[in-house]
Amino acid sequence: MKRKLLVNLIFISLLILFSSCSDDFWFDFLLGPQPKFIDDNEFTPGLSILGVIRPDSIDSEPLSYILVEKLIAAVNTEPDSFNIVDAQVMVFKINDNVIVDSFEFVFDTTQLFPSIYRPVDFQPQAGDSYTIRCRKEGLPELTASTTVPNVPAIENDLITVTANKVQFSILSHPSASLYDVFLFSGNYPIMKRVLKDQNGSTFIEIILNESLDENAFVIIYAYDANLSSYVTAPNIFIKPNTYRPPFSNVTGGYGCFGSMNILVRNIN
Repeated sequence: MKRKLLVNLIFISLLILFSSCSDDFWFDFLLGPQPKFIDDNEFTPGLSILGVIRPDSIDSEPLSYILVEKLIAAVNTEPDSFNIVDAQVMVFKINDNVIVDSFEFVFDTTQLFPSIYRPVDFQPQAGDSYTIRCRKEGLPELTASTTVPNVPAIENDLITVTANKVQFSILSHPSASLYDVFLFSGNYPIMKRVLKDQNGSTFIEIILNESLDENAFVIIYAYDANLSSYVTAPNIFIKPNTYRPPFSNVTGGYGCFGSMNILVRNIN
């Protein structure tokens, strides 16, 4: 049961990253970029990634992943596959600007998404800094960096439940920029997304539609600045395969390389 729940949570987190969209959804879904982005920027074919470094695992299997695809022009292009199954994906642990360890992410043939790369033995920790290097013959080398946020901490470890409200505050830490909070009680989780308060702890209030279960719990995801800017950018339903250079935080390509951390805590 616990494993099934964790798998469902991972699915939810993937939906969060891929499901935000604006009023221009259908145009972006069908064609990718808005015309003004094509007109204002010279298009360069390249790798497009969504890379997420995360310390948690299921049955000792790392949950970090890199989605690697090829970006092609949205118009005036012969049909081609986005998928790349033979890229070289290396992630390097950095300490004081020096590489102290390296990890290869290999193509995963078992996943729903066809271009997912996963590590074999990888245990990132809060505060670790990583640089990715993605290579594919015929395309520019893609690089990017991220630092894993601290585990979210609840102020005074106190969660208050009054009437139909659950309230607590997340301690401020510079490693995180955005929080996704899930309250699990009853049949469906309640989600709340909040930017980190710049003036102190971040207050969370969740309104309940029914009585709180005795086994209720909360899960808090903390995102670094890279991942935060990605999930809050408009039109990300099919990103990273959307030609929007202003929202990329990688060099030599397109997309996002970020990191996150997670806290799971019972309410009662």
